[in-house]
Amino acid sequence: MNQTLENLAQAIFEGHFVEFEPYNDFKETEKGPIPSEFEVANLPALMNIVLGGTPKSDVDEYYGGDITWAKAKDVSQETEAFISSTEKSITETGLEESSAELVPEGTTVITARGTVGETALTPYEMATNQTCYGLVPENNQEKYFLYFLVKTHIERLRSRTHGTVFDTINMNTLREQEIILPPKKNASNLMKALSQ
Repeated sequence: MNQTLENLAQAIFEGHFVEFEPYNDFKETEKGPIPSEFEVANLPALMNIVLGGTPKSDVDEYYGGDITWAKAKDVSQETEAFISSTEKSITETGLEESSAELVPEGTTVITARGTVGETALTPYEMATNQTCYGLVPENNQEKYFLYFLVKTHIERLRSRTHGTVFDTINMNTLREQEIILPPKKNASNLMKALSQ
């Protein structure tokens, strides 16, 4: 997905699921009025949250293998939706001897340190270090919906922090984030149309 298509897709996503443009029937919630078919939920209702890890840096046999290993720097340098390359890779041994975990293709990776809140999708199975969280969708068909949902939510969170320091995201921050969820059929239909 190139930058122009991503911007268009995000604008359509926000129109449907943030501004609620196609909807007329609303209900009151703690998040304000939302379409009557929508619900307020926490992020784990949609995904599994995985924190990355780092093999010991002084063990050569842990690095230079076939497993792509993303850090916050790799994610924040991306100009398009998918992680195109990473500075380092790790070996199977490095993966096994560390807290790093593999996340599947279609995982939304979000930076937790450095430039906080940058997002990108994994184009294939890879691992991340502890400066990133992998947000693994319940099924791969929801990858674009989850990506745009997280991206939009983080941008709004940033805009509300104003002068305060937005310098880290931890597991509790992610688990406690409330989001507004449309019915699955609404999300699936729109994401299918956008991915064609």
